[in-house]
Amino acid sequence: MFYEKMNCTPKGIIISIFALIVLSFYIRDYSANDYCSSTSNYEPKGNHILEDSIIIGKTFSFKTCCSQLGNQLFRIFSGFGIEKAIGRKHILIIDEGCRAENDYHLGMIQIIFPDLMKITRTNAAFKISKNNVKIRFAEYHGLSVCCSYEDPTWRLSNYSEDHIFLETTFMQNSLYFERQIPELMKYLKFSEEVIRNGEKIINSWNVTNAAQFSCIHVRLTDHFSKSDANFSQAGIKFLLEKEKYNDFIIFGDDQSYMKDLSTNVKRDPAFKDSKIIINTNKLPGEDFYISSKLCSSFLMTNPESTFGWFLAFFSKQNNHVYFDHDMRSRSWYYTGFHRDIWRPLVWDDKHEKLQLM
Repeated sequence: MFYEKMNCTPKGIIISIFALIVLSFYIRDYSANDYCSSTSNYEPKGNHILEDSIIIGKTFSFKTCCSQLGNQLFRIFSGFGIEKAIGRKHILIIDEGCRAENDYHLGMIQIIFPDLMKITRTNAAFKISKNNVKIRFAEYHGLSVCCSYEDPTWRLSNYSEDHIFLETTFMQNSLYFERQIPELMKYLKFSEEVIRNGEKIINSWNVTNAAQFSCIHVRLTDHFSKSDANFSQAGIKFLLEKEKYNDFIIFGDDQSYMKDLSTNVKRDPAFKDSKIIINTNKLPGEDFYISSKLCSSFLMTNPESTFGWFLAFFSKQNNHVYFDHDMRSRSWYYTGFHRDIWRPLVWDDKHEKLQLM
């Protein structure tokens, strides 16, 4: 046993205590990274946060967010749009309770989109002025929700304080950045590493970048709302009839579910000539890249998934994106979550198939 082999001299005891302290820090850091990397195999490279804090002009921020990649991208995108609208610089707030998870996912974004992180400021790098004000923002009938929109130009332009704390968290509404998408795309160039890995995956499927696929995203294992099996199967048939692409890529987090979905679809004679690829890749950057190269149409079977949202956003044709409109009973939370050019699908009982809403 460990305690039986310890050197019990004063010097030995001191060394043993020091070793236990070091081991405890290792275990704590490992556990934090293991928790934050539950949906990804990425290992963040280096520290993207500056050590020297400085104060810069007029700024604003949202409340901190202990959440995954899609939510962090929304905060960066919406912050960029509001920044351009009101002429204040966005500071991404990270508090100590979220530091491990936020650092992990921001490190992931740096690996995928290094140019985007060059324009992302955090409160670890930039101080918040003491001359500040807190404002309740983008609420729905007094409730703070994920996807509500409030015109920042009308509401935020006349404050004299150096910093505005917006009492809202997720900012999941593309209206905040729709007009800035062309400019945002300049910072959304995939890293060489992601391109290289993505091309290897595409080549392993024996397809070229000229191929056209209908793509579908399912999410079940780590989300409070789960993809519906009947909708997913009907959705693939809808894409075949509507988009006329014979081949499909299934993205998702449950390989067994995806294989069952593919098997059930292939039983339909309409798919006898279809190629259905089950994407086993677990790296989000490569998934975004594959979508940008191969997905000519896209279906979100879990309409509340932010990762599914960005898979659709990076697809080749954003005016050929569809989503399940049958969300949770509190679906008003998600009013504005999807882009206006995306199309909701509903079940038609009379004809027993999906149709455009």
